[in-house]
Amino acid sequence: IVSYKDYVRKDKFYTLLLVDPDAINNTSNNSNNREYIHWVVVNIPSSSTHNVTEDGNTILPYEGIMPSYNSGTHRCIFLLYEQSHFLVEKEVKASKTYFSSRSNLSSHNWVKNTICNINNNNNNNNNSSDDLTDEEKDYIISGYPIGINGFTCEWSEDVDHYHFQLGFKPPQQYQSPSQAQGKLPSIPLSSNNSQENVTLSNEIKYFMDSFPNMFNGELILKTSNKDMLSKKRWITIHPYTKTLHWAKSQANSHITKHIKLTDCKSITLEGGSNSNTGYGVLKIVPNENSNDDTVKLELPMEMAQNYKKLISLLSNSR
Repeated sequence: IVSYKDYVRKDKFYTLLLVDPDAINNTSNNSNNREYIHWVVVNIPSSSTHNVTEDGNTILPYEGIMPSYNSGTHRCIFLLYEQSHFLVEKEVKASKTYFSSRSNLSSHNWVKNTICNINNNNNNNNNSSDDLTDEEKDYIISGYPIGINGFTCEWSEDVDHYHFQLGFKPPQQYQSPSQAQGKLPSIPLSSNNSQENVTLSNEIKYFMDSFPNMFNGELILKTSNKDMLSKKRWITIHPYTKTLHWAKSQANSHITKHIKLTDCKSITLEGGSNSNTGYGVLKIVPNENSNDDTVKLELPMEMAQNYKKLISLLSNSR
């Protein structure tokens, strides 16, 4: 919960940022050691009491904190600014472009040049700076926040899994032992807040006990008849979030995709191009309202059959 009601003034608009100034290494003097931007919302009205993302304009969607291995303690800071004016569509679009990379930029420069630039004030909006005192104007154009809060965090093994999902591999000096060895990170199955209210059927528990690799990351080596190369496939299922993750591994770079199994329209198993050698194609089609893409995985037939059974169980559970 982000609360800011004690700081706001009537009929004004506000900007909320979440930044990590230690994203690379907080002990480094590297000039490229810039902040990483996790969240930006602008044009939040002072009357907002429910959801800032609904009441304001999201410039950058929220992204969780994922500090790399050996990167020290990270300060994660919420910053609240009073805007000098309401950001119009042109400014919102330019801000989205500016923050699209999330890194190697300066949020403070953006604050001073965009949301706290009184010269950008649009006389047609109701957040005019004309009613501000000279002292208030000086404070706003300085780019200082009117509210600040935060927390600290460090790397844990869970981070490797989220890096894998994003297809991200840190620079060598910040790679965990698993990342350095090119291993698929294990998905934590221990109890946590997201799992406390999830009950798994005995059939699903059977798969967890009998086929642990299906949940800890399974590597499939597949030989292509076309180029005679052995290709790697990673497949992982998280039973609590009911999500399947899969990836192609090439030159130590993971390209990861995922699909929510409770949003499946159909799950079929067909003979693949290598069916004469025991391969089958597992096809998972999402519902029409899902943002996920159709998944096609060519696997050894027995393995494909197990995945089909498990996916069917998870897709039918709620």
